[in-house]
Amino acid sequence: MYGKVYVAIKTKTGTNLNVATKREVSALLRKYAMASIDPVVVDPDDMYIYNKVFAQYDTGCGSNSSSIKTDIQNSIQDWAIQTEINNFNSTFRANAFQKAITLANKCISDVSVQTTLLKYITPTTNQTNTYCVSIGSGLYNSSPSSDGDGSDGDGDNGGGGSGGNGTTKCYKEPVILSGTFRTYDRPGVDQQFEDDGYGLLRMFYNTGNKKVYTSNSAGTVNYETGQVCFGPVNIIGSGSNVPDNANLVITDTITGIGSIIDESAGTGLPIDLRIPINFIPSNNATIPATTPGTIINIVTPEITVAPIGTTPPPTIPLNSLTPGEFDQPPTTVTIPPIDNSGSLTNSCL
Repeated sequence: MYGKVYVAIKTKTGTNLNVATKREVSALLRKYAMASIDPVVVDPDDMYIYNKVFAQYDTGCGSNSSSIKTDIQNSIQDWAIQTEINNFNSTFRANAFQKAITLANKCISDVSVQTTLLKYITPTTNQTNTYCVSIGSGLYNSSPSSDGDGSDGDGDNGGGGSGGNGTTKCYKEPVILSGTFRTYDRPGVDQQFEDDGYGLLRMFYNTGNKKVYTSNSAGTVNYETGQVCFGPVNIIGSGSNVPDNANLVITDTITGIGSIIDESAGTGLPIDLRIPINFIPSNNATIPATTPGTIINIVTPEITVAPIGTTPPPTIPLNSLTPGEFDQPPTTVTIPPIDNSGSLTNSCL
């Protein structure tokens, strides 16, 4: 038997191991491996679940909205501990999550939840690459009645504009939206990407009152598996981690087209880039880990408590994806560590 065994390690601090530590751990594990098997230490695959909770309550029951919100927060913490959700190969089940919220306070009459998923692309500064991430399950279809209308007539699956038959391409409501980033060819403007509903990514920048699309084929989407591949693209900045204006020569301030003076990563251009991507899943009732090395992290939810009769928001958050909130990894529901280290000297044997 020949091959490799991949080992994902979750640290207490949540930070990834550096290259030297990974090599050290691999060397330690090698002692216990078969002669033809190589242990390889890799980073965990983090997937974040972001829930927006809307709870209605009976105003004559005796509790106010503030105390109910506190009870919900505590109940979610207890639910996370019981389910061990922030761990390898776990599964998020919406019914158990909503039940925990409903039972948090006797005055709660109804609960609705908006669920989106979050993953990160970590580009290498000033290199042209294609970056793929996957949520491991299907994506929501925002307009099933439009299925089959994705071709614009020239065989490019909706590459843009008018098709060869003179028709105008119609796109579905996006179910994928990225955070902002800068590209090598447009270093002076923040861009984002979204899906077109038919398997392609569209890249755009915002002028303040409209989107201007710079590419209608910036990547691909598999709606059945939830895989998104962005690129080929050369990323030089993300979020607020962008090149200094003094290092840029911008020839068009609206489109951001220009050049870079010092193109070296770490001095002229920023490193440690991170692009958040928001997804709307097709099934939020059960969300499994993508791989055995995936950790499902529950983002600290946004909780709204309102009296009975208040209209709840839609459960499918079309037009309300907010990847910009997650330029940095979000605060998650933390599970207290088990403080029971045991002893090698105290034994009943």
